[in-house]
Parts: sequence; C-alpha cells; structure tokens
Amino acid sequence: MPRLSDVLWRARTDAKLGEAIMCRMLGIDEGRLRKLESGETEPQPDELEAYAQAFGVGVRQLGRGEAGQAPLTQLFCRSISEGGPEALEKLIATGGHRVLGELMRCARAIAELEALLGHPKPPAWPTPMIGLTDLGEACGIVRALALEAFAAGKLSRVRVREYLKLPLTEPLPEHDALTAEQREPVRRLEDTARGIVQQYVQEVALEMSGCIATAVSRVPEGFRVDVVGFRDDAPETALPCGFVTVSHDLMVSCARLDVSALRRDPK
Repeated sequence: MPRLSDVLWRARTDAKLGEAIMCRMLGIDEGRLRKLESGETEPQPDELEAYAQAFGVGVRQLGRGEAGQAPLTQLFCRSISEGGPEALEKLIATGGHRVLGELMRCARAIAELEALLGHPKPPAWPTPMIGLTDLGEACGIVRALALEAFAAGKLSRVRVREYLKLPLTEPLPEHDALTAEQREPVRRLEDTARGIVQQYVQEVALEMSGCIATAVSRVPEGFRVDVVGFRDDAPETALPCGFVTVSHDLMVSCARLDVSALRRDPK
C-alpha cells in the first residue's frame, strides 16, 4: 500500500498540475500542500475529500493510487499539454471543477452499482459521454441504485451510506423495498455522545479513569451524559459523579464532575 503523501503527490503530478493551480482546486495554501505531499502532516477528512473530488474518484480509490487512471486526470494532462492552464483556470474560478469531479464520481458509482445488481456491464471507467450531464439527475440515479442494492442485500449498512454520503448517525431515505428497521441509523447520536464522554473521562479527567458514561438525555445545548463511578469497597454500587455536556457539533462543552464520593472515608 503506497504512502498517502506519495499518493497525493502522484495524483497531482500525473495530471501535470502545478502546486499553485492544485491549491486553488483544493482551497488551501501552498505551504499546506507541501506538508501534505511530503508527509509532514496528515490530511484532514475534508482535504482528502477535496483531492478525490478534484480527480473524480472516491476517497478509497484515491488511497489506492487510482487517480492516475481517472478520466479527469487524462483530461487535465491533455489540457495543460495542448492549451496551457488558462481553460482550467477559468473552470476553477467558477467552481466548475467541483461539479465536473462530482459528476464523474456519480458516473463511476452508477457503473459499480449496476454491475453489483447484474445490469448490463458498463465501461470500466465511465465517461461524461454516457449521457449524464446534470449533476442532480446523476445523484438521483446513484441514490436509487444504492438503495436498491442495499434492499437486495448487495451492500452493507455502512457501504450504502458511503454511496449516499450519509453519516452513520442518519437514517436512510425512504424506499419502497426498505422497512423502518432497515432505514435506522447504524449508530445513534446519543451513542456517539456517550462515546465522546467516555473517552473524555478516561483521557482528560485522569482521576476519573474508572468512571463510566451512562444515561444520555437531550438538552438545548446538545446532550447531557451522566457519569457514574464505583468504590473499591462497594464495586456493585454505582455512585453518581456528575455529568458532561456535549454540543450539537459533538464537542465537550461543559463538565460538572466530582469524584469525592468514590474516596474511602478515613478511619
């Protein structure tokens, strides 16, 4: 498996894109680009998404080094070689490169899903000539095929959300072949909030490393997660130790914790 920094550098250079134009495509500065491509720093999820979208591939395909074979890479390379960067600069200035990249990703997803469902075999690398010219239409086709494949047992609950770009905490869209149970989130937001607080009490509040995040309730600020602990001389009895509030954007915003009840009374 190639290093991620090498993959990012190779994707850009295979397309004959200079650092400056790549930065404009990604919305980052050149210093950040050099750190990503040298391995000095790891890319954030939104940066990986921007890279993948720029070349019309998914994040998985980008990580496997497949951007070099993508049609958009060939298009960029030919455009730079034959006419210089002016046409590409105009596309970037209007944000058209993002639309084109997303359209290509939809075309690839449609090809993958049709093959999964046993439809007539599509080309290995779909191109814009397959008839998809409207991004909204293309996204609608991906959504319908992904839900059909999930209903047929061809996709997992996690994989179908990757095609639909849905977080694990959101339900699937309505579909005639799906039950309410099948549409349920893979993970509830309450479970995510509880996990955040458990990590907080273990890693941040060191004196509470033996405590457990328990009940979660919704509050105007987000989620309130109760925390309990156990005394060594009474391990079967859970004692309240306060609560932690997690904001709607899933960050610890307030902690009201007290472990004094867990300490043995001096004799």
